[in-house]
Amino acid sequence: EHYAEETYFGVYSRRFGQKLRSARRRIDLLRSYQPTGRLLDIGCGLGDTLIAAREAGYDASGLDIGAYPVQHCQELGFEVRQASVTDTGLAAESFDLVTMWDVLEHIPRTADGLREVARVLKPGGVLGLIVPSGGYLRACLFRNTYQNYRGLWARTHFVYHNSRTLSRVLVSCGLQPLPFPLVHRGALC
Repeated sequence: EHYAEETYFGVYSRRFGQKLRSARRRIDLLRSYQPTGRLLDIGCGLGDTLIAAREAGYDASGLDIGAYPVQHCQELGFEVRQASVTDTGLAAESFDLVTMWDVLEHIPRTADGLREVARVLKPGGVLGLIVPSGGYLRACLFRNTYQNYRGLWARTHFVYHNSRTLSRVLVSCGLQPLPFPLVHRGALC
């Protein structure tokens, strides 16, 4: 089933169309690492990545902390549960691919979320991850008043990472960094 880029609750939405096109590009990138299988989109929002993943042939499901996004994605026919990334309630080693787009910065203890991701990933599974740059010193220092991110407040961002700090926490959680923004669950040599 193909979803029109310009529809969102039946009304034209340029923003949702942009998000869906971006999700399709990300999924295309991930296909070179994990071409098929079960995909979990953590922080699935209104389902743009779920839609792109389904179109690409993945068995896509989602997780979000908000009741409204969960209900909306369920109405689109996706299996989505309302839960926290630190306690998903999902079976261990049950996903080939996990995506987290702009989610990690909202978790006060990054490692807790990444350990749970490592737990639900199958051995050899892939995590697609995007986080805002930790280079925004002003965002870190003035998170309650700093406006960036298209004019949005950064006060719900608890943690910022640069590539070095992110690599360190990924490795500590059993994830092996691949070409950024992809990581692989597997034994480290």
